[in-house]
Amino acid sequence: MQSVALLLDESKTEEVQQIATVVQELRTQRGLSQVELARRSRIHPADISRIEGGRLVPYRPQVRRLARALGVPVEELTREFKV
Repeated sequence: MQSVALLLDESKTEEVQQIATVVQELRTQRGLSQVELARRSRIHPADISRIEGGRLVPYRPQVRRLARALGVPVEELTREFKV
């Protein structure tokens, strides 16, 4: 697992917060830990934490892997904006 996403500074955008919220909600609805989601998506566990915390912007391949791991279409993760 490797980190290939963009680390953010303290100024979080609405879009970043949206994806953070959606990923966390879907993960918890499915009863997955961050570690299990990381394993299923092949994204480092620390990056899952950063994505959910709105401190990391996932790149398109990561969004696709997250969607697949959560069993939803990519559009579900990006429903409020375009990635």
